Amino acid sequence: MKSLLASVIFGAVCFGAIFACKPSEPVPTATAKTAMVEEKIRQFKADPSEANMNEVEKALADLNVEIKELEIREAKVGGAEKDEVTRKLSDLRAKYNAYGADFTAAKVQASANKATEATTQALQKAGEAVKEATESVSDSLKSGKSD
Repeated sequence: MKSLLASVIFGAVCFGAIFACKPSEPVPTATAKTAMVEEKIRQFKADPSEANMNEVEKALADLNVEIKELEIREAKVGGAEKDEVTRKLSDLRAKYNAYGADFTAAKVQASANKATEATTQALQKAGEAVKEATESVSDSLKSGKSD
């Protein structure tokens, strides 16, 4: 009986030690500003207008203000609070960088799409001009033969 009790106690202590030593998983930082940036980038990708581009840039600037505020707070606090602020700051910086890269890629894609559209339109106009020129030459040749 004593050995069973000792085994149970030993097992519980080991479980508790393992659980206590397991590093806590960082909770991803999501704020109203990160949600806003994500929404504005989504809108820009759907409609890459200058107005939507300006909205993304404003949302990124707002997120950058939040990062700056956390940097100031990080310098003023200590202990566990500082650890939490540092973790949040690190996460927000990583998100800011990822959003910046995603936005840059979306702007490049929008520019490429505009260039492709412009090229397609130019080729269509050139094709129409060639067709008109061919018809004009053909008409001239036909009118010259009837003389």
